Amino acid sequence: MLLFDANVQVGRYRQLREGMPYSKDDLLKDMDRFGIAEALVLHSLSREAHLAPGNHRVLKTVEGEPRLHPCWAVVPARSGENGPLDMLLDRLYKPGIRAVKLFPGHYSFSLQEWCLGSLLAVLEEGRLVTFIDPNPQYMGTPMDQTNWDALVALCKAHPKLPVVLSESRLRSGNRMLYQALEACPNLHLELSGFWEHRGIEFLCHEFGAERLLFGTKWPVRELGGIVAQLQYAEIDEVERSKIGGDNLRKLLAGAHPSKRRAKPEFQISIKPPKGDTLRAQALRGDRPDRLIIDTQKRFHLTCVVISHDIQSIFEIGHRIAMLYEGKIIAHGSPEEIRTSANPVIAQFLSGSIEGPIKIV
Repeated sequence: MLLFDANVQVGRYRQLREGMPYSKDDLLKDMDRFGIAEALVLHSLSREAHLAPGNHRVLKTVEGEPRLHPCWAVVPARSGENGPLDMLLDRLYKPGIRAVKLFPGHYSFSLQEWCLGSLLAVLEEGRLVTFIDPNPQYMGTPMDQTNWDALVALCKAHPKLPVVLSESRLRSGNRMLYQALEACPNLHLELSGFWEHRGIEFLCHEFGAERLLFGTKWPVRELGGIVAQLQYAEIDEVERSKIGGDNLRKLLAGAHPSKRRAKPEFQISIKPPKGDTLRAQALRGDRPDRLIIDTQKRFHLTCVVISHDIQSIFEIGHRIAMLYEGKIIAHGSPEEIRTSANPVIAQFLSGSIEGPIKIV
């Protein structure tokens, strides 16, 4: 079982005391100690102060560490703090954000449709995993903060949006939790605040392990308790693996750019005049290859170039595929294609008339 922690915060926070963990290095050390493979990470600034610097800082914090996945906080759209709503999915998706968190208790907003509807419609379009943490502060143990009527209405209004409830402590609200899970197939529970005796077993039996996510609320809670709760739960190993990380991985993998973004932002088409070739243009001083390379670097685009010009192919391509008789017969790096033993590729590159390619 590869544990994936759904509830981690890095950075100095308000109740931090000397000797308490808070940094990326502290987190990785604790993850190694308790056998946690990955973590979904929010920066404390996003939760406690202001979205923009916190969301920016978490990208810097997790940079170069494949075990850590960034998460952003968002708020209702009208304040403008999320940026233009029609560009939100681009802003989230490009740096690898597949999950967001809402803090109605801390940022003082409603979960009702009149307040969140426009934001949630965009998140639903992109299938962004949306965590709702109703607690006014990260540290401490406020209990039963969820507005169940608003939460259920939200889930029903946006049935394709994966919603995750992340309560600090569920106690007397368990009956409401069960009704909400029954009413809303898109609702999931992150387990850091669910401490019931044989509670995991009950939820698996009644609603399925697919509805539960492992989370620890690091650094304000010690990791061992929730790890032990999952490890010793009397459920089968498939259920344990789903809760431990597979459910979150599946939800994150389901996030995608807006359907409106399915087409490229723009397309550059370079067509030589009839009877001309890209090589001939290059010999005249025209440099379409350089234009393609410079454009790709400047705008961070993925460019697909179709060409029969071998020099151009090897100058432009990072990955090259060879199409022959309607099928891709090989693909790889320029060096792999250049040294390929495939006779079709060898003939094409050499320009020989001898070989499997028939000259008509």
